[in-house]
Amino acid sequence: MNKLEKYVDNSNEKNIHDIRTSTRRLHASYSLLTKKIHGKPEINNYVRLSKDLFKYNSDIRDIDIICQHLNLYENKESSRLQKYLIRKREQKLKSAINLAIRLKDLPLPEVHQEYLTTKK
Repeated sequence: MNKLEKYVDNSNEKNIHDIRTSTRRLHASYSLLTKKIHGKPEINNYVRLSKDLFKYNSDIRDIDIICQHLNLYENKESSRLQKYLIRKREQKLKSAINLAIRLKDLPLPEVHQEYLTTKK
């Protein structure tokens, strides 16, 4: 089972972290590839969708951190804010899971040896 499948099945803190890490690696690798690769629509689409998924998960992670800090305070205002943030997190998570399903269903882009330079 790959990381996207694990994330779709269970979007816990570990799986969110794993997706964010994998996405950063994908973008680092993509930036090293030649312009011939950057012009391939199937690769561009995959990278774009993964970037969107990273953004959703960054927002989810930020909300998790804020909620952890709000747990230190027990008052009406922090409780109300925390409920609002939890609803926002659920909305973002739902969108992120839908995006992950779309990404999971795409064929993995392939980079053939002829597109790679010896330097990179």
